[in-house]
Amino acid sequence: MCLVTVKSTTSLAQVSDLTRGWRHFRHADLLAAIRHIADESDNRIAIRESIEIVRSMHTNFYEVDLDRTAVELGFIRAETLLQTFWQLLPEPYTGGLTFAQWLAEPS
Repeated sequence: MCLVTVKSTTSLAQVSDLTRGWRHFRHADLLAAIRHIADESDNRIAIRESIEIVRSMHTNFYEVDLDRTAVELGFIRAETLLQTFWQLLPEPYTGGLTFAQWLAEPS
């Protein structure tokens, strides 16, 4: 379950960096960038709620305090959040793939 949380948060960090061309060097930088993107969107509350869930999953990697159900639900929220950010990416970064196609590719 820890691996799932790491993959979710790492994917989110990479996609958010590409969305605006911003790089993050600290967790606070990443959160500030995502909150900024959230505040510019029509889905501000959902994005902010989702990032807090994904953030708890990142903490879970170190603390291992979430049960299987919490991780599974968090992974669903992370996937939804990634899909939201995918739509903001310029085509060169998506390779012309839909989010579903990208998700189905072997890692």
